[in-house]
Amino acid sequence: MTDYFSQSNRSLDVMVSRMTALDGMPYRAFTESEDLKHLFKKAGYKLPTSANTIKDVTIKFYDKTKKNLIKEIQELKDEGHKFSVLIDEWTSSRNRRYMNVNLHCAFFKGNHHTTRNLGLCRTYGSVTAIKCEEYLRERLHEFKLDFDTDVIAIISDGASVMTKLGGNLNCIHQLCLAHGLQLAIVDTFYVKNQENVNEAQEELAENENNLNTVCIGTEDDTETGGFQIEQAPTVTVDVETNIKFGLVVEKVRNIVRMFRKSPTKSDILQNYIKMELGKEYALILDCKTRWSTLCNMIGRFIKVKRAVLKALIDVKCDIQINEVEWSILEDIYENLDVMKVTVEAVCREDATLLSADAAMIFALKKLETRCLLRSFMQV
Repeated sequence: MTDYFSQSNRSLDVMVSRMTALDGMPYRAFTESEDLKHLFKKAGYKLPTSANTIKDVTIKFYDKTKKNLIKEIQELKDEGHKFSVLIDEWTSSRNRRYMNVNLHCAFFKGNHHTTRNLGLCRTYGSVTAIKCEEYLRERLHEFKLDFDTDVIAIISDGASVMTKLGGNLNCIHQLCLAHGLQLAIVDTFYVKNQENVNEAQEELAENENNLNTVCIGTEDDTETGGFQIEQAPTVTVDVETNIKFGLVVEKVRNIVRMFRKSPTKSDILQNYIKMELGKEYALILDCKTRWSTLCNMIGRFIKVKRAVLKALIDVKCDIQINEVEWSILEDIYENLDVMKVTVEAVCREDATLLSADAAMIFALKKLETRCLLRSFMQV
């Protein structure tokens, strides 16, 4: 957004557009807030009295910015430069689906010189690979771009729809490495449903002592169909360990939910946390589509370990975590921390395939070293 808003330009159109588009301020706030009216008046501006007028100001500024971007793209095309496109689906809080389109070129000018956002495409119904291609071509056409002649590469996540889309297009298709890592985390640490939990508990009851090898579980083809590793090394999969890890994480998740839902129990926990650490630390609940929150949840849970144990006794909770499970949680957190650093490196704006490859190799070596060290300590 900073490319479109000059800090030296303090016109009413720019400020109102920045506050609505960048800060997410509703149009009515400008007409109903007395403080905003006073601040704009002190700066020499008179705010419109209608929310529709504020909306028109924002849309007109958008049209102006869009024309400038089209002009910039056309100049690069005239110089013979090519572009790459990054797409991703997003669902709003109103349950509306969109497809975000970013345009990349090494010769863009500005603070974030390699990227320009072309906005969100509203999608309707089931988005197949054919529909996705139609939305993409339509959005590029709005900016005077021809997909067949101006675009040389496309980047997407590894969902089957996106993988099929990449196969239909006559350009380079790069799958998102960060999404691949996220799918691996989900496969390993998330139990799909209660039926799987019950089956896992029955299997664990038969073989309680097998806790030696970390494994990666399986997922249905609709999620992971796009990721295939050629010449991958053979991995010994210990299903019981995978089940155990998932159940330990689920136990932590249930404890976090219990304290977050009950103000009384939360107060008991926070009193112990303040006594031990000097200030309050809220427990974090993870989100399946944001795997880094799993690392944050376990890290915070371990940090307030003593307070949690005391609070569980006071609230007479049936869920208890033994020392073996605490050891498993610490092991999971250390491995997830390695993955978190890797994803941050892969997702850097200046990241390339070479730097991403180096980050992935680093993660694999670190995990392999940790696995060997753990095996040595057990021997």
